[in-house]
Amino acid sequence: MTPPAPSSEIAELEARIAELRSRLPKHTPPPSMLIELDELEDALERAYAARATSTSQTLSSHHPESAAEG
Repeated sequence: MTPPAPSSEIAELEARIAELRSRLPKHTPPPSMLIELDELEDALERAYAARATSTSQTLSSHHPESAAEG
């Protein structure tokens, strides 16, 4: 199982995405920049998913009845 992404990792990924987007030319961006953006966005999605999974597991461990209902 993947450990949850700390908020600092998420913040770093968001900052890197924002910085890369600010450098993207409006017309004909280089494919390497688009690939990097896609990879960063995928990593951010995984980080959010890991955090959400961790949060839901933490909640269900504190409230076993809610885990049985869900």
